[in-house]
Amino acid sequence: MHSARSSLQLLTTSCVEDQDIYNRPDTILIPTILGAHLINNPYSVANMQQAAINLYGTAAGVAENKWYVRLKPSNITQLNALDSLDIELFDYPLDYEVVQEGDYYNDGVTPSEEIPWLYAVVDPGFSPPAGITFELLQHIHVPQLAAMENEAFSITGNPVDDPSCDIALNTVDNGKIIQPDTYQCPEGYHWDYGIGNCVPDENQCSPGFHWDYTTGVCVPNTPPEPDPVRQPTGTIRVYDTQFGTYTGVRIARVVARRFLKVERTYTNDQGAFNIYKEFNKATLLVRFRNGQATVRSIRRARLWQMLFPVEINMGKYAGALNNITYDINYTSDALSAGARFWAAATTANAVQEYHQYANQLNIGTPPGKLKIILTNWRLMGTAGMSPMFAKRFVYDLPEIIIRTYQISNYSCIAGGVYAFIETLKAQIDIAAGYNLGGNDVTAGSDRLDEVAYHELTHAAHYNKVGHNWWETLVSAEVHEMIFSSNPPYGNGDNGSSSEIIGLAESWAYHMGHFLTDAKFAMNSAPCYFQKTWFYNNSPVSGLSSHLNLLETFNPNKNDDPDKWIPTGLYYDLIDQRNESNPIIDGVSGYNNTKFFDAMDNDVKSVTQFRERMILENGANANLTNLFAQYYY
Repeated sequence: MHSARSSLQLLTTSCVEDQDIYNRPDTILIPTILGAHLINNPYSVANMQQAAINLYGTAAGVAENKWYVRLKPSNITQLNALDSLDIELFDYPLDYEVVQEGDYYNDGVTPSEEIPWLYAVVDPGFSPPAGITFELLQHIHVPQLAAMENEAFSITGNPVDDPSCDIALNTVDNGKIIQPDTYQCPEGYHWDYGIGNCVPDENQCSPGFHWDYTTGVCVPNTPPEPDPVRQPTGTIRVYDTQFGTYTGVRIARVVARRFLKVERTYTNDQGAFNIYKEFNKATLLVRFRNGQATVRSIRRARLWQMLFPVEINMGKYAGALNNITYDINYTSDALSAGARFWAAATTANAVQEYHQYANQLNIGTPPGKLKIILTNWRLMGTAGMSPMFAKRFVYDLPEIIIRTYQISNYSCIAGGVYAFIETLKAQIDIAAGYNLGGNDVTAGSDRLDEVAYHELTHAAHYNKVGHNWWETLVSAEVHEMIFSSNPPYGNGDNGSSSEIIGLAESWAYHMGHFLTDAKFAMNSAPCYFQKTWFYNNSPVSGLSSHLNLLETFNPNKNDDPDKWIPTGLYYDLIDQRNESNPIIDGVSGYNNTKFFDAMDNDVKSVTQFRERMILENGANANLTNLFAQYYY
């Protein structure tokens, strides 16, 4: 009889260790440290079948259900192909105890800028992309029940996890490892798995069997239902700087891992998640990836890691796993790891919010599987771009785009400009910065949301007008980055290039601010700006700073080099106010649906947009007059 503490005592508390450190500089990477290696393949089908027989008297249904594999891409192209399969990849072997979950694993052999072996647990029959070196390490069975996993560990001589917080690993009684799923009974009694109670020893049956009082014989134990207390369940939240509250992180991927047991799920719209396999202990990871978008971040070393989603190590949990709350806090230091985590969660939520708004307003949705990359580089501030390179399969990544929107000093990048561009070519749809004004202060929720909504508006516009239209827009802005005194838009004097820029950017600025107001209203930051030009010096009472920016936009504002981009035009067509300064409005009754409907792929200027609006909605002298005040 084993002297493990009775599991009749319910687990009611949880404990956690090895969590990510938020206040560390983002340039300081934490190494992954491995401990003991599993021996004798406890996850092998044979060992799991024996564990099932020991516990339940039968191995029925215990068959190969996973493969443990490793893969070695030789270049970025192969890594991208592997990433497209959307499996959970780790850069360290999974059959080791993880002492510290870090940003990278040094295997002592692979140079830091070379792609290392990547490890995964996959479905049987998995086929890697062509050209990638592939090894099938083990045919395995991953059980749903923690008891079976523990029994397999016990019979192969591996340490067995106790589910509680207060009993150390590797606890031994009389030379035998404790099995926490064997229950404590009084002297002369043993635990009956069939009836879930202690019974007299005179009815002792072989392991895996219990006494059936009805038939008077030993019968196989019935595997119990999974214990909800051991199923990792909880809520992931992110702090909102404008509301001063936490909100659920929506549709984020949550990965639970303990050796070769790797399970994933997604949070719901409230940030709640539930993993249905039992764990005695589990490392929980948040990876910002779903069907709508993958949120990545700039790395200054091990550049290949930029292709993977931002990841947060929630920690290693034990005890009661069914009531976990994990909060992603705002960190004002934009150069910290915490700021990157917070920006990734906020941006990921913005993607979900945009889809919700877009469906409500009929303004089109972005294509799925967007590749979004975040940066805290000072030069960029909180600007953004949407070249849609990944969707357009563009491999010619202009260096000027990287220097303008991503990073200015390649001396900080391992391998320099060539390595950086080689890694990211055809891998950027959207980029966004969270360093407010380049002052190393993390932007607040409404500022970061506005940038995200702006760029997602571009993505939805691209999804409607197609590759060629977008190539014309991106080429026009690249030209202005190189040759204009006002990059990236220019001064409005470059013919058709300026015309397409004026249309695309005015629409994105309008929707960025319009949707940010829809979310925050008067909880928005009190003063707002577009690029570096303030528009809120004489606010209209009752309007948020975002609507004030649109309402007080002035095409005659001489100190604004972007005054030729008619950012305020759309709101003037919507609102009921008949203001006379700086624009004589006199028109209302239009909406964002009508605007988007008019943005067909043959509409490449504000003038053509005006004509399409008239064609689709009828002639209107006030509309024509309003466009004329914006010089169109």
